[in-house]
Amino acid sequence: MYPGRDWAESRATLATLGHGARATDGVAARSLRVPWCLTRPPYRIKGEIVAALSQLTCVRQVASFGSLAEGRADAWSDVDLLVACEQVERAAWVAAGAIRAAKSVIFYRMFTGVSQPSGRYWFAGELPFNRVDISFSSVPDFVATCRAGHKQGHAITLCTEYVSEAVADASADAHRLPAFPPLAIGQAEVEAGRQLYVHLEAVKDRLRGRKGKGDSCDTREALRRVLDHPVDAAGGDFARLAWECLNL
Repeated sequence: MYPGRDWAESRATLATLGHGARATDGVAARSLRVPWCLTRPPYRIKGEIVAALSQLTCVRQVASFGSLAEGRADAWSDVDLLVACEQVERAAWVAAGAIRAAKSVIFYRMFTGVSQPSGRYWFAGELPFNRVDISFSSVPDFVATCRAGHKQGHAITLCTEYVSEAVADASADAHRLPAFPPLAIGQAEVEAGRQLYVHLEAVKDRLRGRKGKGDSCDTREALRRVLDHPVDAAGGDFARLAWECLNL
């Protein structure tokens, strides 16, 4: 379900930013007058996902990191979450089911070198920028990450979003919400997802008025070439999401 006025205003403002109103001549994108409706979606989406996860007793703690945790999120920010689970091998799949029950997932992409269901979730009715990047871990690994302040070699700032006070009961969780099954994701889908991600990051850099790793015109053409050959995507409706990204 589309979020009504927020969605319409977001698309209209993004169109304006993409046609002459983006930062140029050294003027930072953050100096533009971006409507509050554009800064709100990442925080709203974070709240929706945390609320969904808090239904599960095996979800012991949820923390945000990245721009939301550091208070510098903007209209184009994604939502980075780290989730501590009791019996993580089982609970993570139930948690993935809870996410999908709360919001319609248009496409899922695995993190490189990280097992499902951790990964990137794009939602129907939201701007493609405002995806959720979520990592499930055991409680000891979660605690170790918090103490170290590092994740996969990168320094991070963590902000606690939820702490469970209930007794963990995996059976009750599975009864409340069925686990989502693993997806059979092939190499062609992995590569298609990578091209989509690279293009989105290039567009974000352009809208923010900063030089990134790639030019959005080049990444757009690369993504168009991917669409020339239909991808049988287990992760969802890749083509629909890709066309949304091309129209940003």
